[in-house]
Amino acid sequence: MRFILLLLLSGVVLSINKYSYHVGTGSVTETVKMGEEFAISLASNPTTGYRWELVAPSTDLETSSNEKYGDFETSGTGIGAGGKQVFRFNPRKVGLANLRFVHKRPWTDDDAKTVAVNLNIVLP
Repeated sequence: MRFILLLLLSGVVLSINKYSYHVGTGSVTETVKMGEEFAISLASNPTTGYRWELVAPSTDLETSSNEKYGDFETSGTGIGAGGKQVFRFNPRKVGLANLRFVHKRPWTDDDAKTVAVNLNIVLP
């Protein structure tokens, strides 16, 4: 089963296939299957200077996107259009894995927002 976690600045929304769940702000816990790729998408607009950074990667997850900043996908065609940063992972080991993302300007730690993703990796 392939799914996408969509985390928004105003809260955390979890999307699995076609279902979305509002799970509050700050963290989300999800079960994933070993060997099945999944993606975490975070609303973003790098033209503001802010971007999501993966600051606590897990050695139990292999990444197929830019490890530190993910891949940016725009939602518009205009200059300065927002979109999302997408981080893709493939679980390599059964157990618990934790990821932490920080939304900030690279040159400062002021006003940083943090999202934690806790994963329970199980056999397929």
